Amino acid sequence: MAFLKPQKAKDIWIHLALIAASAVVLLFCFFYVYLPSASNHGETITVPQLEGMSVKEMEDFLSDKKLDYIIKDSAYQVYAKPLTVIKQYPAAGAKVKQDRRLFITLASTTIPQVKMPDLFDQSLRHAELRLKENGLLLDSIYYVSGGYHNVVLKQLVNQKEVQKGTSLSKGTKVTLVLGTGTDS
Repeated sequence: MAFLKPQKAKDIWIHLALIAASAVVLLFCFFYVYLPSASNHGETITVPQLEGMSVKEMEDFLSDKKLDYIIKDSAYQVYAKPLTVIKQYPAAGAKVKQDRRLFITLASTTIPQVKMPDLFDQSLRHAELRLKENGLLLDSIYYVSGGYHNVVLKQLVNQKEVQKGTSLSKGTKVTLVLGTGTDS
């Protein structure tokens, strides 16, 4: 073991230089040889457009592209078919590595229920805003003589009067009957 003991200060500096050179070589090999090959450096896949696809179409499509997915959430959208992709992350066109997990939001299969707001004696503009904030759609407007001009006299769904608090499916079309402001 006598050969491991440095005899002079010069020997200590030589040993330190050898240790430093070994560390530099190891770091170089780790960062420039091992990591690029282990992480497929420079190899990317372009994320495809998935929005509008059904779950089955998306599964088949992603398995060919060697991408994985997770269904993160579901949300109701009036014009989306149930169980179709309505949102994805990363967005279409982004560059990702093979086996990257995509986060998917699907269109809900159940339509949420909302309460019909009380629109009686409200202005047309206010009634439109209340319908929108409650997730209901304005179908049409009819005017009848009497009442105040552009003030709601009745709220109808499928040509039947609907009272406030009635439970309706989100996206239901509501017809408003408004006064003309004149008696005829």
